[in-house]
Amino acid sequence: MSDKLISSSPTPNRLKGDGILILVTLIAAVGWLFSKAALEYVPSFWFIGLRSLIAGVVLGLIVNRSLRTLTREQWIISIKTGLLFGVALLLWVQGLLHSEQVGEASFIMSLVVILIPVVGRIVYGDRISKQVLLPLAMAVGGLGLLTLGDDIQLEKSHIYLLTAAVIFALQFVMTSRHVANIPAIPLTAIQLTTVGIIGCTVAIIAALYHRETLTFDWGLHAWGWILVCALLTSLVRFSLQIYAMKFTTATNAGMILVLEPVWTTLLGVVVLNEVMQLNQWAGCALIFAAIVVFQLIRMRKWS
Repeated sequence: MSDKLISSSPTPNRLKGDGILILVTLIAAVGWLFSKAALEYVPSFWFIGLRSLIAGVVLGLIVNRSLRTLTREQWIISIKTGLLFGVALLLWVQGLLHSEQVGEASFIMSLVVILIPVVGRIVYGDRISKQVLLPLAMAVGGLGLLTLGDDIQLEKSHIYLLTAAVIFALQFVMTSRHVANIPAIPLTAIQLTTVGIIGCTVAIIAALYHRETLTFDWGLHAWGWILVCALLTSLVRFSLQIYAMKFTTATNAGMILVLEPVWTTLLGVVVLNEVMQLNQWAGCALIFAAIVVFQLIRMRKWS
């Protein structure tokens, strides 16, 4: 098999990689809760800007030598993909800000996995398997169930999150196509720093537009959340994810990362006492099933 996915006795390194990725999904799920809490104290654009800037600068200092070896073209590509990353995160944080359930929001964002081949087809003309149509239809059905209420309509949070998911997919497709020869951690440092600069710039423009006084006097709680999100859910999470990928396969990692919205939903119910309606549970379940089916199709294709 080209992708060593099926094995009767997983190697210790494979188990190590899987264990780290499960930890990554838990950190990511906790990150949704932390971000929701931070938005109670910090304006959304400042939150994304400062969180990403801190993570990017710290990571950049760690891999300073590697950054200096990058070519001009590698820097340009890294910044371009960072710009897309920034736009997607600014939309994501608006969606989270207006969302009543972090679990529902995380399931909508998990659609990035299915959107990637669709975006690849639209932008680069990549061949898309007809088998992808099944999970795509299931995902659309799941979104339909999420919008059911007194009347069927997309909420503001849904629109922000869906748009963010499409741009995240575009960013992923561009990154995978153009930056195969760029070291992963220096690339991440540049992208996060770019996001930070974009977020802070948009925050300043928004403050000037609304004639608000620029202030960072949000209190210790706010800065605590910013630092925790920057260091734990950005720097540590992505560093662990990159490290774990050395010990496992892409398809296996994809199956494990599907756990993120599941943990997020459970934490939202247990920690935040969120109450989801039956149609929302059904919608999340259908989206989860769509992603699992999609991953299984990839495994079968690459085996």
